[in-house]
Amino acid sequence: MIKLKIVIGGSKGVGKTSLIRRAVDDRFEADTLSTIGVEFEVKTITVNDPSASPDPIKLQFSIWDFAGENKFRQLFPAYCSGASAAFLLFDITDPSSFQDLDNWLSLVKNAESDLIICLIASKIDLEDQRQISRKHALKFKKKHKMDLYKETSAKEGLGIQEAFDEIAKILVKRSLQTCPHCGQKISKNLILCTHCGKKVIDTK
Repeated sequence: MIKLKIVIGGSKGVGKTSLIRRAVDDRFEADTLSTIGVEFEVKTITVNDPSASPDPIKLQFSIWDFAGENKFRQLFPAYCSGASAAFLLFDITDPSSFQDLDNWLSLVKNAESDLIICLIASKIDLEDQRQISRKHALKFKKKHKMDLYKETSAKEGLGIQEAFDEIAKILVKRSLQTCPHCGQKISKNLILCTHCGKKVIDTK
């Protein structure tokens, strides 16, 4: 089991907590309370990718949910430490949440320059109220060299599992190394293999 960390940011009300609950427990609550400070959940994914590893790789994500209010954002960079990926959300019916992405992106990149970043469009079940087009969102993703773009609905359960699956595959290819002693996949950030305990990085 490889343990990795994902942070989730975005304006208040974009659906961060709803996305996590759908991803972890496959449930949706219409009256979700706003997150106060920071909360986290755990999700396990198995990656079958022969090009990266002949055997299935099990990843355990700790998913950190951050409150969208400005007063809590000072916490965000500190909690990005050690993260492998970030999901940045905007609400397709709320232009201000899209404009706020520049701030969240700045917080992420100032904290961890090597994070894999996924841009998430939420609430696509409200397509008839849409104000941010897919084309506009993709242009933003390309401009800021983000790794992935997904359109989701926590209410309908659309696109969320796919987003985690794709991030997991990217992480397996980009963020893992093979232990030269036992052949198991481990994080590139580790000095000692978590399977055999032997040194995998020369620290001299």
